[in-house]
Amino acid sequence: MYIHRIAIDTNRLNARGSLPEMTELERLHSAGAIELVCTSTMITDAKGPWATKAKQYDQIYSDCMGYFTNLKLPDTQPGPVLRESRFFEIYKNVFGKQPELHVSGSQAKYSMTSIRDALHIDQCWQNMVDYFLTNESCLQGCGIVDFKICDAAECLADLKGFFQGSVGTADVDKLSAKISALPPVILGSNTVGAFEVAIPDDEGALLRVEIQGGVAVVYATVRDKGGAILVQITSDGDYVFSPKGGSVNLIAGPSPMRLGPKHCKSFAVNAGGRALLAGRVVNPGRVVIFEALLRDRDGSDVLAIHRHLLEIGGCDFRIFPIEAPPDLPL
Repeated sequence: MYIHRIAIDTNRLNARGSLPEMTELERLHSAGAIELVCTSTMITDAKGPWATKAKQYDQIYSDCMGYFTNLKLPDTQPGPVLRESRFFEIYKNVFGKQPELHVSGSQAKYSMTSIRDALHIDQCWQNMVDYFLTNESCLQGCGIVDFKICDAAECLADLKGFFQGSVGTADVDKLSAKISALPPVILGSNTVGAFEVAIPDDEGALLRVEIQGGVAVVYATVRDKGGAILVQITSDGDYVFSPKGGSVNLIAGPSPMRLGPKHCKSFAVNAGGRALLAGRVVNPGRVVIFEALLRDRDGSDVLAIHRHLLEIGGCDFRIFPIEAPPDLPL
């Protein structure tokens, strides 16, 4: 089952419970059928009860600590991302010109608002969301991203159609019951328990997830197009990096997921301006691997995950049986 990732604009934060479509989406989020997130710009953008509401959701991040509207308070926070920023391109597409940074005087409020609008969309791009929810029609007209920008009602209608077609029901209670019976790991849209992806006659696993005491532990070997190892996450200890590049970014903290030795709520292994392996935790504690491009020693692609798609070729995929889906508390 595919878990849609849905980011919320400040104007769609349902702080007072007065947005009925958002209330329905919140129920789907609590059931684990979708994932609602806020961008790191929400830290500076939302005030009062809206800031309190935003804290209920996980954040998605930027690739930098960004001071776009003033030099004292950052507009973006750094964290795991899957793609490089397109902020200036997005701003020009939406507002028809390049942004003016650190503006004062009569244009300061417009400049700040428009810049933060573009930063919301840019972080949605960098983190590969499926929807960005806003009531601002000018933002809904952004045509250079691969996710849908719309209001909550349109998103909710899409999701109901998706659940009806793929699961046979759009009823939240029935969805919750079906989801609770699923195994603890999702590869794209495919649910599994512990598993291993390995190259025949190769030492070690290309990708392996073990279930240890209710925690999904991820190990991997990430290679470049020539087959050279960039990053290894092994059971022997910390991460192993090669001089050829590669990085690991994660949000550390108590979590039912570990990337090797480190507990984290989300992670991305990056090289060449993109994520070669990325995962996150969603309600009620399920681990989703939603981006991967893993290669063999010759540099041939053998496992690819992009959003809901999973493609495997030239490798062995082994699923290790478990008696029942373990309890993975958030």
